[in-house]
Amino acid sequence: MKGGKIIPHQYNAAISAKTTRDFETKLRMNFIVGRDAALKHAEGYVLIDDGISADSYDIGEDNSQKFTFWKLRYAEKSINFWVEYGDFQYEPPAGYQIHYLSKIDILNANDLNETDFACYLGLNL
Repeated sequence: MKGGKIIPHQYNAAISAKTTRDFETKLRMNFIVGRDAALKHAEGYVLIDDGISADSYDIGEDNSQKFTFWKLRYAEKSINFWVEYGDFQYEPPAGYQIHYLSKIDILNANDLNETDFACYLGLNL
């Protein structure tokens, strides 16, 4: 993996997902952080939508949209998430798991052995 990148990933070994619907409803999101060796920095993006609707990018009467395009950044021992495009409050259909975060793996992180991480995501950031 190239240093300086964050990649969204869904681990499929235990569930054996075969269809798009399986990936949306049975697997949660994971992020792999490949820190740049010199700068200890990484960035990436993830798109969350229902994977089906043709109108996901239309703007509703209430200014809502049916997707969220997140930017992720790791720097200074912190991981930040913010909405680059779309609707911060978008919720995929009932039963979907893709918008839940399961795990964050940080590569090239030997210097972080003594570091505790905490993550908070909410409307009142």
